[in-house]
Amino acid sequence: LAGKQLALLKEIVPNLKRIAVLSDVELPRPAGWNTLERSNEMAALALGLEPQWVRDLVVRALGEDLGPGWVDVTTAATVPVDDDRRAEVVAAEDGVVAGLLLWPVVLAEAAARLDLPVPTADLRVHDGARITKGDLLADLRGPTRVLLVAERTALNLIRHLSGVATHSASWVAALAGTGTRLLDTRCTTPGLRPLERYAVR
Repeated sequence: LAGKQLALLKEIVPNLKRIAVLSDVELPRPAGWNTLERSNEMAALALGLEPQWVRDLVVRALGEDLGPGWVDVTTAATVPVDDDRRAEVVAAEDGVVAGLLLWPVVLAEAAARLDLPVPTADLRVHDGARITKGDLLADLRGPTRVLLVAERTALNLIRHLSGVATHSASWVAALAGTGTRLLDTRCTTPGLRPLERYAVR
């Protein structure tokens, strides 16, 4: 890995089990880097994917959810621009979690479009962990508008990838001791193959 990559990965501790993305005020960072670029590259490196590919996917997903102009009409009409909140991401059912590292990217992209500070994302479990209904997966804090604009896109991606991971884990368990190896193939959702293969692993 290049020096910059190593420096970024050292901030994901320990062994990718926890990651926190801090706002501009709280985080000293190298000259020329903004929070959006930093959040995207850290998450992409941890996922083993190209940063630009991850960012493009998130931008498309947010645009699809919010529509032209990237406007969440309900949030804009009901939430003051200076309102800050804490949000908990809680497991809705038992399974294997995957895609949590996308939270920082989605939050950073939404914050950039709204011209608001990037919320913090404190991930409490690591991708690949077995979770139980009710487990706290992430603690988010920051501008309420950003949290609300980002939440549906982030949850859609994470729920899909966690479903892939959970189903894959069930097959691995079923095949244990048979000498059979489970492989991911080309039967993937168009546009999501790299992420779905990550979820299988």
